[in-house]
Order: sequence, then C-alpha cells, then structure tokens
Amino acid sequence: MVLHLGETELIGESLKRELTDMLEFAEEELECRRVLLGISRQRQDKDTLMRTLPFLGFACYEPRSGCADHLTCLDTDGFAYMAYAISD
Repeated sequence: MVLHLGETELIGESLKRELTDMLEFAEEELECRRVLLGISRQRQDKDTLMRTLPFLGFACYEPRSGCADHLTCLDTDGFAYMAYAISD
C-alpha cells in the first residue's frame, strides 16, 4: 500500500492515532505486508515528519531500480518515502 501526503494536506495533532488506524486497516482488512508513506518534498514540516515517524515504527525507504521490490509508481523526485513493515 502506498499513501502520499501532499504539500497542502493538513496533519493534525492526532497523527499517531490516524496512522495507527490506517496501519491496522492495512493489516487486518487489506492484508498488506508493508505500507509506504510518501511525504512531499515541498512540505514545510517534511523534516519534522521524517524525524518523528521512526518513533511510530517507520523507516526511511530508498526506492532503487534493479531491486526486487522496486515500484515504478513512486515519484522519487517529488516525495521522500518512509516504510512500515507489518509483522506476521
């Protein structure tokens, strides 16, 4: 599952709860193994989000050509990506 936070989308104080709900839905209803979160490089709070999300279990994700899990749909110029692995 890939989600994108655009430049203008608002993030409230309830970010932790919203992400937890989204991750539970991805795991239980969609049976995803991983969730990628793309954060617009134009967001004023991008650096803060990139530092905060690891506390929620996200890790930096560097999409590279030639990798087995390379996704061609990712906009690597416009977005920085964080990944959350859902354990079995």
